[in-house]
Amino acid sequence: MAIISKNYAYLLICLFFLSSCEKTVSFQLNNAETKKLVVDGQIETGKPPIVFLTNAIGVTNPLNLNTVLNSIVRGAIVEVRDATRTIQLIEQNNSYQVAPQDSNFVGVPGQIYKLKIQYLGKVYEASTKIPIVKSLDSMWAVKRVNTSGPDSNEVNIFARYTDPDTLGNFVRYFTKRNREPFFTGRNSVYNDEVINGNGIDVRIERGYDKINDTSTKAFSNFIIGDTVQVKWCAIEKAVYNFWNTLEFSTNSVGNPFSSPSAIISNISNGALGVWAGYGTSFKTIIVVK
Repeated sequence: MAIISKNYAYLLICLFFLSSCEKTVSFQLNNAETKKLVVDGQIETGKPPIVFLTNAIGVTNPLNLNTVLNSIVRGAIVEVRDATRTIQLIEQNNSYQVAPQDSNFVGVPGQIYKLKIQYLGKVYEASTKIPIVKSLDSMWAVKRVNTSGPDSNEVNIFARYTDPDTLGNFVRYFTKRNREPFFTGRNSVYNDEVINGNGIDVRIERGYDKINDTSTKAFSNFIIGDTVQVKWCAIEKAVYNFWNTLEFSTNSVGNPFSSPSAIISNISNGALGVWAGYGTSFKTIIVVK
């Protein structure tokens, strides 16, 4: 198992980097504020909760893997509660996970889960719901036109999605290519303000490792022969707001025409980050000629 989740390391690096860009976000971190808590917690359908905790990194600290590892929070008391039961997570693999005796505590669609963190005399709380997911209807690949050489095997993947007829649905999706882990792309969250109750064809952007994949060519498309799995997740509005504002801010860095935006956390007491419930569904396609 990795020392720390790549997706979480990316979240922490984003918050570090954006905190040094006054144009982009509304908060600034200095070395005196490095005790500000950063939370990345989630519970999804059929899986137990997992919570990563770190102290925020000051803008004058060097940004590398050792800095991230040294920022990991130890000794916090982390509890998750549903309608009938409260469990305490234990420290394991640089995160807080369920104890063996609580392994049957897993996410159930429609349920609300409350998170409580006690650390350095402060209490942080959040609540999330696992919505009932509306799965993708179908998925297919289309060979890219006007390509030659190595690019001649590239394809775009599309999916058909029919939105429920009730306004206020939010989704986040991840892709898994062959034996890679699940990753998100540059924009991973969407709402149904425009398409409410209708069907739409969406292009599935390939997710990528944002720590190591620095070339846009490395993650722009899929190729013939790939096995592609999409994890399509229903999320609630507060989770959508966090990822939407974080991704907008990240993608706008360096753009002089972008508007300043605040990253919206759903954690109380001034913590950064998110406690997220995911109602999950999966669809797989093998790309053939």
